[in-house]
Amino acid sequence: MSHNIMDSREFISYREPAWHRLGLVIEEQLGAVAAGHLLHLPDITTEPVVTLSGLQTESKAIIGEFVGGGKNVYAVVSKGYHEISHKDFLQAWDGALPGSFVETIGLLGLGETLFLSTRLPAFSVKGDEMGSYLMAYNPLTGHEATTVRITPVRVVCQNTLIMSGSQYVEQHRVVHNQPAAAQIEAFLKEAFAKTVAKVETVKEAYELLASRRLTDDEARESFKVVYADLAKPANVMGRATFDAEALDQMAAWERRNGAQVEHRTGCYNLYAGDGRGSMSEAAKGTAWGAYNAVVEYEQHLKRFRKAESVMFGAGADRVANAFESYMELASR
Repeated sequence: MSHNIMDSREFISYREPAWHRLGLVIEEQLGAVAAGHLLHLPDITTEPVVTLSGLQTESKAIIGEFVGGGKNVYAVVSKGYHEISHKDFLQAWDGALPGSFVETIGLLGLGETLFLSTRLPAFSVKGDEMGSYLMAYNPLTGHEATTVRITPVRVVCQNTLIMSGSQYVEQHRVVHNQPAAAQIEAFLKEAFAKTVAKVETVKEAYELLASRRLTDDEARESFKVVYADLAKPANVMGRATFDAEALDQMAAWERRNGAQVEHRTGCYNLYAGDGRGSMSEAAKGTAWGAYNAVVEYEQHLKRFRKAESVMFGAGADRVANAFESYMELASR
């Protein structure tokens, strides 16, 4: 399985290993800058983009260089783009959150994305213990926003339960004609205050899910919503018998729908008793248990998953969409 974490120097966690069991576990409480010193952080530089014939362009390349050699181009952006180096981001984090300690910190891909988290107040959902965290990530891809989110963790199985919609995300899009590092500290201060205030909202939402009982049919149908059948490609059925391209499209559609059935079955089995903590008072036969099944499947059992997808990409989006779906179901 590919985690998209480069090696053991690219992920650090405090006291407990992460769900992917990679990286360095530390016993000391460290701030962001100090924790960053333990990582293999790239130095961030820029270079003008020049055509093969030597013409200057209005663009520059954001480059990550590691000690000991090795350069990677992370993005090509306009000359007016003010990137935030990972080191500047860590300094801004410590300035905005003085006295906070890093719970996790790491790099994704080729070092272009830095993420870190710090612990927030814990709470319980009908007996399910929840650790709560503030997580942020700093992408140097040229098109993504610096993002801060609440990521409660269900302690029994280390599921990262990502809140959805406006209830969990604070995003900062850098104003590219202003110094980016100066903006980010003010943004982090504001985002931290907002996120701490939302922890009680998170608790209330999860308790609503734990209070909503599901029939077996409702549970099965709910997984069909999360992993819905894909629409059949238009105008290919009649051509599939003689058109190779149409036949390939039909075959791809059948494979993808087969995968959706596999995902639904995997989630249902976790919900029905195979999942860790699935028989707890809060989870057994409830929307909370069904939601947890989706999270556990996406983060632990699904094939071909990556850490970047689980935390910030398509996997995180599926978990967020599942949350929206189960909240709608629980609110009926």
